[in-house]
Amino acid sequence: MDAYDHMRTVRRIQNFVVEDLSNWYIRRSRRRFWAPEGAGDAEALADKQSVYDTTFEALLTVAGLIAPVAPFLSDEIYLGLTGADAFDVAGSVHLSDFPEAREADMDPVLEERMELVRQVVSLGRGVREKERLKVRQPLSRVLVGREHEALIGGMTDLVMDELNVKEVVFLADAADYIDYGIKPDFKAAGPVFGKEVKNFAAALAALTAPEAAALAAEFAGADDAGTDGEVFGDGDLEGADGGPQRAQTALINVGGRDVAVTKDLLDIRVSAKEGYAVAMEGGVLVVVDTTLTEELVQEGLAREFVSKVQQLRKQKGLEMMDRIDVVYEGDEELAAAVLAWEGYIAGETLADGIVRVEAGGCADAGEGGAGGTGGDGGAGGEDGADDASYDLNGHRTFIDLRKI
Repeated sequence: MDAYDHMRTVRRIQNFVVEDLSNWYIRRSRRRFWAPEGAGDAEALADKQSVYDTTFEALLTVAGLIAPVAPFLSDEIYLGLTGADAFDVAGSVHLSDFPEAREADMDPVLEERMELVRQVVSLGRGVREKERLKVRQPLSRVLVGREHEALIGGMTDLVMDELNVKEVVFLADAADYIDYGIKPDFKAAGPVFGKEVKNFAAALAALTAPEAAALAAEFAGADDAGTDGEVFGDGDLEGADGGPQRAQTALINVGGRDVAVTKDLLDIRVSAKEGYAVAMEGGVLVVVDTTLTEELVQEGLAREFVSKVQQLRKQKGLEMMDRIDVVYEGDEELAAAVLAWEGYIAGETLADGIVRVEAGGCADAGEGGAGGTGGDGGAGGEDGADDASYDLNGHRTFIDLRKI
């Protein structure tokens, strides 16, 4: 800001507000905000006060930071937070002190740990999107390089929650889950090796699986062995990204002599083995086990069922604490999932009863549904007179509910 580079200043503040504060801290703290007043759990109430205090401090600081570039918006935020006469000021952010960094409150190690957690989560989400696995579909495990265990080993609960996986495993060797294919980047290697480029290609083709993995690991980190955050499913092959050359070299025996090669001479391709998908970025490797067991499929259906019931609650105008009865129509596989996860569904939706009915039974059992056929997205219709039809991971179902 002192250099009058306001574009960079605003973008950094915007990134903090959107990514760090809103999409991460506040989203992850939702349940902490909702702790009921008068609850007997003193620890929960103290935690609620803490999250409110932290959010207040962050927003107040943001209001001060943006005051020079957004004078009216910053004042609106400031007055909304403090009131016109709060803290013995004259009712304006422009008459308050400009925020200053408090280095004593900084914890670089904690910031590094959380940044790594967020990177793992981002890579895992990329895998889900590439493999078309909904976030509500639980997976058995995600695997991360063991070199990161010391830093985030105590924060695996965050990764599990964000990626909806049952376990985080730290890998000593990823060879059981991914394959490396290495060949020359002929455009770069041709001028270097000349007529010997064919021998160079033969030497790379002769590498064993462990040797190829070790060679790829030599160059992992700076330009990510050509993967730059890309996701690789079983059978996928992705090319190098042409990133900057690393100073690091590796020795390869070409025609009976050891030759030092750099990353720019190689085309390193990564593929996940069957049942897995891989993402790499910034030296961080994430392997997601994409195999779905019957138990995981049932839990995924239960979570989808909960989501649709919550949509119906909202469409019917129910209050957050209103209790309900739920009726539904569905096939045997869906019914088995609802039965297996009935306690979870009831707890999440505040349902006293969950009853399966025969075809057409929803219209008879309920007091009028939320309307129409909404496909995967939910109920539609303008008259609000019909029960709601949904596609739950390929299972057509009708759901209705009534307030008790």
